[in-house]
Amino acid sequence: AIEKKIENSITTVIKQRHIKTRDIDCYTTQYNYLPSVLQ
Repeated sequence: AIEKKIENSITTVIKQRHIKTRDIDCYTTQYNYLPSVLQ
């Protein structure tokens, strides 16, 4: 049962990290887009 719990924790961490990465990518895209709008 403990092994399964650890497996689930790792999966959760990976999912959270993936979501964070996507958010950063999205933010970077918006940030890169801004200067072209302001020029």
